[in-house]
Formats: sequence, C-alpha cells, structure tokens
Amino acid sequence: MRSQLRFVMHPDDEHDFISEVLHDDAVVLINGPRWKSSEPEGHRSLNSIGWYCIIWSKKDLATLDSEFIPECNDWYCRSEGATIQFLRSRSNGSVIAEGRLAISTSSERNDVVRAVEQRYRSLRTFVKKRYRNGILQWRNPNFPQGPAADGRSADPSKADNALWIGPAAVHWLQEEPTMRKVKQDFDAPVEAIMTLEGRVKLPGS
Repeated sequence: MRSQLRFVMHPDDEHDFISEVLHDDAVVLINGPRWKSSEPEGHRSLNSIGWYCIIWSKKDLATLDSEFIPECNDWYCRSEGATIQFLRSRSNGSVIAEGRLAISTSSERNDVVRAVEQRYRSLRTFVKKRYRNGILQWRNPNFPQGPAADGRSADPSKADNALWIGPAAVHWLQEEPTMRKVKQDFDAPVEAIMTLEGRVKLPGS
C-alpha cells in the first residue's frame, strides 16, 4: 500500500495529533531516516525531533534494519515500510508549510503490513474527523489571475480537497486571511489562501 495524507498543522494541532500517536505506549518517534548509530533513538516527545519524523511501533516490527553509508557517515533506515513517515508542518510566523503522513508497505511481511496500515488508517481517520478540507486554493502572486487557458491552470485554483487543515490552523488563518498563507515550501512562490467560505468564522473556530 502506498498512500499519503497532506495536512496543515498549527503547533496546537500538532500537539493534539502527537498525543494521539503516543497513546500507544509501544510507539516512538525517530528523528529522520538517517542516524549516527545502527539503532535509532526513539523519543516520546517532539522536543528532539526535526521536521522529518518516523513513527515506529516495536509491536509492528521489533527492530529496524539500517545500512551504513560511508559517504555520509550515517546509518540509513532500510525498514521504512514498517514505519509511518511524518513530515511536520513548519511555521515562520506568517506562513505554515504543509506536511504529510505517508506509508509504503509493499515490501514488508504480511503481519507487519497489516499492523502498519491499520495504524496509518487510524491516524488518517483522526485527522479527517477533526480537520477541514476544501477551504484553501492555490495561486501564484507573480502571475495575473484568471481562468484556465492556453495550457495554463486557473489561478487561483479550485479549492484543494486533498489538503486537510487543523482546527487551530483554521483559526490562525481566519484571524488574518489576507496576510497568513500556506505553502508547500517556504521558498516557493505558489501559496494557498482561504476561500471565501473558509474566511467565514464558524462556531467554535
């Protein structure tokens, strides 16, 4: 199974999400797919974790295989199919970069595949029950706005239904909908802005 879930998490959203992830005592967070030793260091908080995080449960697979890469002087994870990739949303104050959950379990044992896919589905369900989609649309502020024509996509795009926005991120955007943006990367010119529907503050938002 190959699947990914794109999201936008404010730090408050991320706190709630990680609480759900770590509800299972066997789950740990690993700082990226490259390590300084053959066995990764597992964490139970985000304090020592960078933007690229791996979610791993020893109940799914007791140990993770790794390979030493001399050119990098690092060990590289070779059991990523037994883990869930968690690329965190990052923020610089006025922009939140989107993140994602992803899995690719095709090369793992059947029992590992079942366990990892069930964990992924559970986390995906957690997000989709609480987050909103279809309230952001993409645009390039360096080009004139207009409908699709001559091989060019519409600018702004239709609302992005595949991007899930956390409740705290929704509130953050609604506070200053013309100033606060979402991007796929901080340096990218393309940005996502709230649709008119998204700008309407909803009860409890």
